[in-house]
Amino acid sequence: KFNQVEEEGADSSMDVGANNTSNELDNSAPRQLAQLYMMVSAKLRLTSLIAFLAARASKGERTVVFLSTCDSVDYHHALFTSMESILGNESQKDTDNNGSDSSRGIFGKRCPIYKLHGDIPHTKRGSTLKAFSEDQSGILLATDVAARGLNFPSLDWIVQYDPPCETKDYVHRAGRSARAGQAGHALLFLLPSERQYIEVLQLRGLNDISALSLSATLSAAAGLCRGITQEGEAKARGNTFSDGRGEAFTSAVQIRLEETIQQDDVDYKASIDKKFKGDPKQRRKAKKQAVGPLLEGARKAFSAFVRAYPAKEKAVKHIFNARALHLGHIARSLALKDAPKMVSKNSSNNDEDGKGQKMSGEKRKSRLAFNSSNSKKEDDDKMDVDGEENE
Repeated sequence: KFNQVEEEGADSSMDVGANNTSNELDNSAPRQLAQLYMMVSAKLRLTSLIAFLAARASKGERTVVFLSTCDSVDYHHALFTSMESILGNESQKDTDNNGSDSSRGIFGKRCPIYKLHGDIPHTKRGSTLKAFSEDQSGILLATDVAARGLNFPSLDWIVQYDPPCETKDYVHRAGRSARAGQAGHALLFLLPSERQYIEVLQLRGLNDISALSLSATLSAAAGLCRGITQEGEAKARGNTFSDGRGEAFTSAVQIRLEETIQQDDVDYKASIDKKFKGDPKQRRKAKKQAVGPLLEGARKAFSAFVRAYPAKEKAVKHIFNARALHLGHIARSLALKDAPKMVSKNSSNNDEDGKGQKMSGEKRKSRLAFNSSNSKKEDDDKMDVDGEENE
């Protein structure tokens, strides 16, 4: 099968490794588990995840979303819980009868969002699991700490937003749903350049995995989130979207995400002004390197994602090649406006020497920094490690 796949960078030596493990996952997934995957370009990853989760929240379902790193879990949780609800017509902050904020959180009061990873204290993890298990509807953002040994009663969906490090972990993750004879669903997000991963799963015995339509998912979310979709249509100023209201939804959600991060940064710097109001010198010193918590979290999540991306088993390493990533689109998938820039501690010396040598892959990944002054053109020109992402 691998010989029939026309993917750039495919290594025939990997085919042998894959064939050696053929059918190792056969019959490992419950029969009542519906397995799906969705191809999403990097720049639409976050808005597509939100679109999918909006449908789960509106139906009162319980979902676990797997991410690759603790930094990613922390950031997405902070971002989602900092936003106002996008469901229904809630485009503005709303309050309930007793005056409390009923729309806090991207899916409002009806769908709380939790987080779970290995760096969270044990007692906190226990209380999080208890609260999530008792809620009729909710979303749990987690690393692979939740992939084994945990029982989530009546769990409707597993979303593998980041593919696992080893293919056998795909089943461990997906198996959190469809337990005790109950029906369940598992969705795998993939970049277009990762398409061959489906063939690997099928080769290893997971044949019942079907494609989920991205356009249908976005269109459904546009109908559920009417307020924010109307914002997108209004900002388009009469331009017709090629994909109907789905594009209006993604455009408006992306803007809302970026504005949330920007406002958090502004508020954080304003708090520094207030804290050091009587000490101008200390205030200037504190503000010089001040970054809002959400912006700092996004930058950490970006660096962690790039480091973790190629950390896969040998048989699929050629599929998850960090050099094929378009870093500008990855930044957009984290709602970042400022562009990542490759820097070296000795960059000034290199410039003086005029050597202009390329950094190795490991050094490149370990020296990611950000430069908010870059223009959009610089973003397109400089953020791509090795050409544009295959989309």
